[in-house]
Amino acid sequence: MIVPLTTPSGRVSDVELTVAREWWQSHGVSADGKPRICFIGSHTTAFDFAAVLEAAQALASQNSACEFIICGDGPSSEEWRRHARGLANVHFVGWVDRAQIEVLAEFSLAALAPYKNTEDFVMSIPNKVVDSLSLGLPVLSPLEGEVATLIDVHGIGLGYGARTGKSLAECIKTLAHDPGLQNRLSTKARTLYRESFAFERVYGGLVTHLEVLGRRQPRGA
Repeated sequence: MIVPLTTPSGRVSDVELTVAREWWQSHGVSADGKPRICFIGSHTTAFDFAAVLEAAQALASQNSACEFIICGDGPSSEEWRRHARGLANVHFVGWVDRAQIEVLAEFSLAALAPYKNTEDFVMSIPNKVVDSLSLGLPVLSPLEGEVATLIDVHGIGLGYGARTGKSLAECIKTLAHDPGLQNRLSTKARTLYRESFAFERVYGGLVTHLEVLGRRQPRGA
């Protein structure tokens, strides 16, 4: 039995969400209809941030430039910030709490999961992908393997890079210009999370499986 790695969803109050909206507004992020893509997580060499910056640069000159909201921090932060200098549509905001994450999801087209195609990530479903599903955000990722299967079979996002021959910028423009597609991918992301990754369902299934194993009589007994 394969058990997905997942955690309980924290409950956020209306007051916390109101405070979070005010916080984002103070950072220039609101429900203004501007296309936005988000990344939430540790800044490490596990991610190909060069491809993200390439997309940001390609979309910076558009009439309604897509904003890239980069949350979190980590050992690669200084390098990422240095390479992003001069790109007015890339914003680093540091760590955010659950309420701020949920509000950001309301303002975003999709979430980035720009993992490098290393063996461990190709063979697994990394936590950033599961987090995106829980927020109902389409996943944008260059990963092959398990994540590519989720994208192709379940329709929960768009793949870019060598596997699809599409650039990240092309995928973002597709979502920005087709709200219907974005809504469909978002709905499928929520559905897949609820049916396959929600903590309550995963934990309940594991408990049932262990109970069945416990009731089995060993051979020869």
